[in-house]
Amino acid sequence: MNRLTAEWKRLFLLPEQDITEILATATESAPESCQLVSAQGRARALVIEFHRPSDWQIIAELFERVQIDEQLPAPVIAATQCGYQMWFSLEVPVSCDDGLGFLTWLKRKYLADIPDGKLSLFPDSASGQNCLPVIPAFDPCSQKWAAFIDPGMGSMFADEPGLDMAP
Repeated sequence: MNRLTAEWKRLFLLPEQDITEILATATESAPESCQLVSAQGRARALVIEFHRPSDWQIIAELFERVQIDEQLPAPVIAATQCGYQMWFSLEVPVSCDDGLGFLTWLKRKYLADIPDGKLSLFPDSASGQNCLPVIPAFDPCSQKWAAFIDPGMGSMFADEPGLDMAP
């Protein structure tokens, strides 16, 4: 098992998910998805998706504030074709409602400057959106890759989101 596979399993996957199978079936034209909610309605990963790469400064501030103010472990950041994702890994899965409540609270407290519709919270039981592409993922439309990044590199993607080559 390579490091990426091991970290996916350790940080984000539900107990019943097998990352080896997920990654093995993914292709550049059809990236595999990660199910964020178990059959029991519990989530182990919570994600904020930012639709505007120009919001990087706000995202960087949130990254710092959750660690300093809230005493949480550092979330993982991904640069995607559309902007950024911030992934929160949970040691113990929580109900979808509790997870969404936490993300909504973060949004109100730290992301008030981002207009509605310019970010999404996952899992979202109301819309049924409970899957996200496994990262890294290639988007055939934009010809860009989504990849987890070092937070210090985030500003590099503010003008042109996504990676031009496979990570």
